[in-house]
Amino acid sequence: MKNQVKIVNCESDIFDFIVNNLKAYNLKNYLIVFPGHRPRLFLLKRLSEIIKKPFEPPRIFSFEDFIGYLVKESGYSYSIASDVDIIYWLYNLNLENNEVYKKNKNHLSFFFSFVNRVIQDYALILKNNCLDKIKKEKKNIIDKYKSNEIYKTINDYVDIILHLDKILKEKGYILGAELFRLVSDFQKEKFHSIISKYDKVFLIDIIPLHKTECTLINQLSSLPNVEFVFQNSTYLKEFSSLKDFIKPDRIPDNVSKNEINLYESPDIVGQIIGLKEMIKSKNPNLLFEKPDTLIMLPQTGTLEILNNLFFGEIQEGGFNVSIGIPLSGLNMSRFFNMLFDTLSDRKTVFDKDGNIDSISNKRFTTLINHEYILALDGEEVKDKINDFLSKKVYESIRMDELIDLVSSNKKIKEFLVLLFGNLRDIKTIKDLSSYICKIIQFINDNQNQMLNYGYYHIESARIYKAFKEIYESHIANISVAIGEWGSVFNGFVSSLKIIPEGSPLKGLQVLGLYESRALRFDNVYILDFNDEILFDYTFEDSYFPADLRLRLEFPQKSQYDNYILYFLDLLFQQGKDINIFYRGEDRLSRNRYILRYIFEKAKEKKEVQTIPIYYNIDLTPDKPAVIKKDIKLIRKIINNGLSATRLNTYLNCPAQFYYSFVLGLEEGEEVSSEVENIVYGNIFHAALYDYYTKYIGKKINMDIDISEFRKILRNKYNDAVYKTGESILFDYALIDVIAENFAEIWKMLHNEESREILYLEKEIIAEVKLNKDKLKLRGRIDRVDIVNEKKIEIIDYKFATKSRYIIKNEEISFQYSENETVEELIYKRQNVLKSLNNIQLPFYIYLAKNCGDKSFKSKEEISSMFLFLKTLSKTKGNCYLQYSNSNVGNIIETLIKEIIDVNIPFYPVESKNCEWCKFYSACYRGK
Repeated sequence: MKNQVKIVNCESDIFDFIVNNLKAYNLKNYLIVFPGHRPRLFLLKRLSEIIKKPFEPPRIFSFEDFIGYLVKESGYSYSIASDVDIIYWLYNLNLENNEVYKKNKNHLSFFFSFVNRVIQDYALILKNNCLDKIKKEKKNIIDKYKSNEIYKTINDYVDIILHLDKILKEKGYILGAELFRLVSDFQKEKFHSIISKYDKVFLIDIIPLHKTECTLINQLSSLPNVEFVFQNSTYLKEFSSLKDFIKPDRIPDNVSKNEINLYESPDIVGQIIGLKEMIKSKNPNLLFEKPDTLIMLPQTGTLEILNNLFFGEIQEGGFNVSIGIPLSGLNMSRFFNMLFDTLSDRKTVFDKDGNIDSISNKRFTTLINHEYILALDGEEVKDKINDFLSKKVYESIRMDELIDLVSSNKKIKEFLVLLFGNLRDIKTIKDLSSYICKIIQFINDNQNQMLNYGYYHIESARIYKAFKEIYESHIANISVAIGEWGSVFNGFVSSLKIIPEGSPLKGLQVLGLYESRALRFDNVYILDFNDEILFDYTFEDSYFPADLRLRLEFPQKSQYDNYILYFLDLLFQQGKDINIFYRGEDRLSRNRYILRYIFEKAKEKKEVQTIPIYYNIDLTPDKPAVIKKDIKLIRKIINNGLSATRLNTYLNCPAQFYYSFVLGLEEGEEVSSEVENIVYGNIFHAALYDYYTKYIGKKINMDIDISEFRKILRNKYNDAVYKTGESILFDYALIDVIAENFAEIWKMLHNEESREILYLEKEIIAEVKLNKDKLKLRGRIDRVDIVNEKKIEIIDYKFATKSRYIIKNEEISFQYSENETVEELIYKRQNVLKSLNNIQLPFYIYLAKNCGDKSFKSKEEISSMFLFLKTLSKTKGNCYLQYSNSNVGNIIETLIKEIIDVNIPFYPVESKNCEWCKFYSACYRGK
């Protein structure tokens, strides 16, 4: 066996080694297997340069193609099942007692990602030849977890995989992974009959990871005309599958001796700027005559930025890109996601015919300003629409008003009808596919040529073709709800890519992580060389626990990691100029190869320097800006009105109010909560609304039906998670604990009171007159109760803790002397303003007293309170914050008067938190 294994020193070129071991007069009698597809082209080029005349080449395969070749030569015929076929078959299973299946089938977006996981795990089982073991010993294997909570989940999941296996066999289909299992079952005689026709078979850097691959390698090693070739790297020691092949004393202990240049950048753009400057300093004309320069991209998302910032300067044909730009991050995907977010928004209202009756102002504003709309000669109505929308900031927009507004533009009018009409008729994936194709067709037929650049036509063609095929597929008749459209769209588009044109055998080579295997480059540039990006950290996101994967002899994560490190080590040993870029973010770490390299250099008493990359733009001078007001600006504030969110923003920093509200850069209309708790807060708000709706206008019992409430809560939680389209294993523990805690708190606070629910999720509008100006105030109140038949209590649920809230309960004097400078005013006011000041509770009382609703005016007292859902303390004082100050008019009005006083500028309240503000750069700009 040892004579059939060659270890080539990295100083030698692997292609030279192969060429030197071939006899030119009978090349067709050789078979050569590489880890991937790309080396084949480079070997053929080398042979043509040497032979310089027509020749019949050797058979050259990637490892996967070699497996297919062996199966074909054995006479086995097969049909590979598509992912769409498998989705259809699994969707139509009847597994009512399988909780994992039911939970994942409940929502299409979740089901599609779940099926992908089933396919991957089934393929892993096939490649490790343990399907029979699972079938025969399923009970023994799974019963080991019987005392564990995950027992039912594992059992159900294995049943689904076995059902998939049964379906494939009944239908006469296989997965590609089945070919590995078939080949591993070949007897030596069959291998010999296929392989014996060749003088020599070379397997170059073929490292077996899966059990079927190990069996195959062992079988081939017994054949006299097979030779295994590896390149010399310390990482060869890390593969247990090679221990019988290579003695440890033949493998070196240290990593590359070549110098590696390290560069740290704050982000992806910084890396590309540094990369571009570095390459241009060595090659000013950007002429790449030889394929000796590599840019490696571990993640494909970087390709779009690299293309935009760099490729345009390289002469045509001067580069080759072998990985694709994902369509999911490009403009057409973003447009459809905007559209689907708008359609599924809770503020979107349908009429009885399935047409949209009214729509969210904010979402529609974003959509209507997209370049695809403007390309339909939308510029002529853009200002008219935006002016109309700016006067209805807080209001939902009626579709008939919009149609009337754009009636002068036939294209826009037709497009809006196409986007928002008869949506209830879209009931299946077939209907949705038709809808998507019609939108793309309309844009293509009616755009005014402004989209004839970049990737627009490629994007539209790829997405159109994909959904045309889905329209005609097995899954076309599967039902789909409007809230699932975005996730279904993204699920099918996620695999689509655009590959820029180039030559694979010359010029600058831009490759993915696995495409450089067995290739060498003099100049190497690798971006995003961080552990979390380079290695697959989703590896263990599986229903199979780690110990079960080990018992089934699946490859462990360390084996996959070492596989990558082996080829990187070869790349670094063979290169002349090695440059590695990584991101210096707190959440990312330097790659382990670099850490080992630094350690090895330290043993040689050599220091490795990391060169930082900075942007050449400085947006942060010494002092933040003060923004002066004018009459036009004040008029805009008065016309658009104010809410609690905006008053709170002004209260804590007037400059932030200017940037977020006056300039329209705000993120949302609701009073903000802790960012990490927004999703949970929305879930609880929705659940409480559903639970209490039946009590509106009735007296309620303080005891909460915890089982009913928990069920509603779980359903809302599931809906929220499904909408993300991500594969998440549910953990209900947090929401269950807080549900029970809320029930106890509610009873403790209100058990002795008589309560009737007046409103839930009530929008209240009040118009007040200040300084001769009428100003509209608006707020959405979670709940309004009548307490003991004489008092109104406004309740706002907060998924936060009481410590975050300081209620402003004194008026703010906006008076100042004529001799006072703006700087003096700001100094005085900053002593008054404090972070976390909140005016929401007094604002709600003020709103109720001035809204004209007779229900509010008929009661003696109006109070407001925050109810803190997140608190785990049963101490009454920590559960709520109540407010009933009768002086709310002065508190709210003095603040509003300051806002609309033209003489008082918007000034920044400087604090240690300024640098975290999203408007930091704008605030400090040029001052």
